[in-house]
Amino acid sequence: AAAPEHHMYYLNVMAGPEEERVWRFCDDPAHGWLRSRLEEYPADPRLPMTAPAS
Repeated sequence: AAAPEHHMYYLNVMAGPEEERVWRFCDDPAHGWLRSRLEEYPADPRLPMTAPAS
């Protein structure tokens, strides 16, 4: 949690011996409804959105 008027940062690190990194996560079933609603909202323009290299 961040105090009002303060920024909050989240650092997510992937590590391991494999050459290819893979996200391995699962959603809590009690909160699955939240992910289904994400498509209803536009992406925040402040976020640095990227796409995989092809």
